Amino acid sequence: MQSMQGDSFDANGPAFVPLLLDLDELAANEIEAQNLLKKWDDQNRADSAAAAVFNAFWRHFLQNTFNDDMPEERYLPDGGSRWNEIMRRLDESSTWWDDKTTTDVTETRVEIIRKSFEQGVAELEDIFGKDPAKWNWGEMHTSMFRNGTLGESGVPPIEALFNRGPFPTSGGDSIVNATGWSVRDGYETNWLPSMRMIVDLGNLSNSVTVHTTGQSGHAYHPHYDDMAAMWAKIEYYSMLWDQQAVTSQAEGHLVLYPK
Repeated sequence: MQSMQGDSFDANGPAFVPLLLDLDELAANEIEAQNLLKKWDDQNRADSAAAAVFNAFWRHFLQNTFNDDMPEERYLPDGGSRWNEIMRRLDESSTWWDDKTTTDVTETRVEIIRKSFEQGVAELEDIFGKDPAKWNWGEMHTSMFRNGTLGESGVPPIEALFNRGPFPTSGGDSIVNATGWSVRDGYETNWLPSMRMIVDLGNLSNSVTVHTTGQSGHAYHPHYDDMAAMWAKIEYYSMLWDQQAVTSQAEGHLVLYPK
């Protein structure tokens, strides 16, 4: 079950990586990126360079296909299951491939794929540098936990006190390991599962859970953010169901005396 909750399989990979591998006459840096995709297992793991390549391509692929056709910004693709399905259903003859801003040319699907791949690789080089060994999906697709009250105050010292992150994060949109991001806004997570839990109904003491930050709301407390890294790594801690387990593992006790 833990591996299931951490399953970062990207179903767009099997559908579109073969089209990327068919590209020829690429620049040297693009050939290196293409070689990464040859070995990709379609998992958007945080440490995956191939996942970084594919998702950078995917963002530009959606933008290059649709942004020139949409009448207003609110209609621009933001990613997710509906856009995945639309892309799978567009055949090579679709007029959506044509870039309306180039009035003297009618682009094909192959040309849009090539352009998007080139732009994706260029973006990775801007982010990480030219060494593909330093590219990874998690550093692009980070999670930042912002305090709901003061985390977006606009005062950097206060935000630094209350916010935590960024944490490299695996997964993505429309994936079992559901950590969403926006094609419009960038790769940082914009929604995510705030808690994961696995319950053994045959023996509740075998149950595990984790949530995104910590048990304390006090910014200086060690339990303010001690679960954030566990959550990002899809790790868990044991749930305590009986009094003996709770008592034996208690960090402290609060005793209230009546006056």
